[in-house]
Amino acid sequence: MKDRKLLAVCILAAFMFVDAAMVAEDVPKPALSAEPGAFSVRRGPKTGFAVLQVDESLLRQPTDFLFRGICRYEPGANRWQRMPWSLISTPTRLEPHPPGQGANSPRVLVQLPRETALFCVYWTEREAGKTGSPPPAAIWREALAVSGPILCEDLKLGPRPAGSVAACVPFPDRAEARFVPMPAEECGVILPLELTRTYDDLVAAFQSGKQGEIEKFCLAAKIKFTDKPRPEDRREYGQDINLPFLKHGFSKEVLNFSKNSDGEYLIRTGTTALWFEKTKDGEWKLFRYLDKPIE
Repeated sequence: MKDRKLLAVCILAAFMFVDAAMVAEDVPKPALSAEPGAFSVRRGPKTGFAVLQVDESLLRQPTDFLFRGICRYEPGANRWQRMPWSLISTPTRLEPHPPGQGANSPRVLVQLPRETALFCVYWTEREAGKTGSPPPAAIWREALAVSGPILCEDLKLGPRPAGSVAACVPFPDRAEARFVPMPAEECGVILPLELTRTYDDLVAAFQSGKQGEIEKFCLAAKIKFTDKPRPEDRREYGQDINLPFLKHGFSKEVLNFSKNSDGEYLIRTGTTALWFEKTKDGEWKLFRYLDKPIE
């Protein structure tokens, strides 16, 4: 009985889900498109290699699933490493169906790398089939995935150090329970808090329409401003900050972003791409700007 309890603790850690604060705090919280547990990580019965799966009988409405990223924990360096992945940016439409009907359930969405490792996977769920501006907000998810033939027997490690999470780290011949760094920021799947605040302040400056206020958030001589409306057929396109477009065309909702390095991020909205750089003084500054709608 004791062994079963210990095994259950480890399995629970492998399947845990955490809602991640990925974007600016003013984005409205979207309605859940699925019951809790619809998406889960499962280990293969023989190899222990992990998959990300969905039980479509637990979906509340048609849902667009988008795999966002995968990181692998490196035990020797005690850090997370982002892995290249071909499925990123390839959405999958999922349809709800009653238990026992439709496609086989659970359905495998992503086969994780077939290796012994601790992974952290990220995806979004978005209610499908609705139109409007802005589009329905996506729900970001993350889950730890223990992949390999051996599980930990106990995750009781004592008080948790700040910035860490208890996890089972598998090896070919054993598995160790340990505290590992929180993966999200190391993997570049959440924005640094100070950058989030800078973006919020920049959006407020955009809404003011005052060039002097906006320039406070830009690297000197890097950004061009224009104050005359663009031609109607090119209204949504340009590498300049066009003040009339900011007033009547710019969309502030963050749809995606990428981490180019610890000191450089790209933020993408429905209308605009914004590149930020962290200065030697620790401030985030806009150094490149592009209006181009996502089609």
